[in-house]
Amino acid sequence: MLYMFCANGVEECEALITVDMLRRAGIDVTTVGVEGKTVKGAHGIDFTADALLCEITENDINSSDGVILPGGGVGTQTLADNSDVVRYTKASMDNGKLVCAICAAPSVLGRHGMLKGKKATCYPGFEGYLEECEYTGQSVNVCGNVITAKGMGCAIDFSAAIIRYFKGEEVSRKILGEIMYAGE
Repeated sequence: MLYMFCANGVEECEALITVDMLRRAGIDVTTVGVEGKTVKGAHGIDFTADALLCEITENDINSSDGVILPGGGVGTQTLADNSDVVRYTKASMDNGKLVCAICAAPSVLGRHGMLKGKKATCYPGFEGYLEECEYTGQSVNVCGNVITAKGMGCAIDFSAAIIRYFKGEEVSRKILGEIMYAGE
C-alpha cells in the first residue's frame, strides 16, 4: 500500500497518471485528501480522494510501502506546511519505505531535511529547496528509497520508475507497452 497525499492546487496529471499506472501494475495506492475528500486541481479538474488525511494513522503509515507527493505550486506549499504530511513522509523515509515526489514536491523533502546525502531532481526553480542533496537535473531520479521527477511531462516515466521499484523491469515495460508509451 502506498499513500498519495493530494492537496488543493495539485498538478492533476502528476497525481492521476501515477495512480492509474500503479493500479494497472497491481500496486495498491490510496489517494489521501489533505484538505477534504474533493481535491481541487491546479487546472480546474477536481477528483475525489479515497481517504481523508484525518483517517490515516501512524500505524497505517508504518505498515505501508511508502508515500507519494504530487506537485503543483499551491498544493506543494500545503503539503510542506502540513505537520501530518511531513511527519508521515519522514516516518516513511526513516523506516526505509519508498518516498516519491514529483515537480515542486521534492522541495517538501528538501525543506524538511529528508534528502541529506541523496541525489534528486525537481521542477526548475525549486532546486534551492533541495537542501543537503545533489541536484541531478534528470527527468526522473532514483536514489535508494527516493524517487523524484521534474514535472508533469515526466509523470509516465516517474510512474514507471515506481513500478520498476516494486515489480521489476518486466512489469514496468509491460505497463508502458499497454498504454502505447513511445518514450523513455
